[in-house]
Amino acid sequence: MANPNLTKCDKIIMGIIRNNANRAANCDAGNIAKQVKAASYQIALINEMKADGRWGKLSPKLQETATARVENPDATYEELARMLKITKSGIVNRLRKIIQLHNAL
Repeated sequence: MANPNLTKCDKIIMGIIRNNANRAANCDAGNIAKQVKAASYQIALINEMKADGRWGKLSPKLQETATARVENPDATYEELARMLKITKSGIVNRLRKIIQLHNAL
C-alpha cells in the first residue's frame, strides 16, 4: 500500500530505486544461469573423455582442473582457482583447453 505522506519526488525516487534493484536481480539471475550452463557443459565433456579413454591424453594439470570441476559443479571460476591455488584466468584457460582437446580428439 502506498504511503500517502510521500511527495511526488519521493515516489519518483522510490520508483528509480525499485527499478535499479530489479535490474540488478535480473542481471544476477542471468549470470547464475550462464554459470550453471557452462559448468554442465564442461562436466559433460569431461565425463565423456573419461568414458571413451581420452582422459589419459590430458596433462596432469588439466586432469586436476577437470577433477575439481566435476567434484565442484556449483563452484565459480574464482572458487576453483582458490582450490587449485592458481589464478581465475588460469582456470578459464585450462577449461578452455580441455574443451579444445575434447573437440580435437
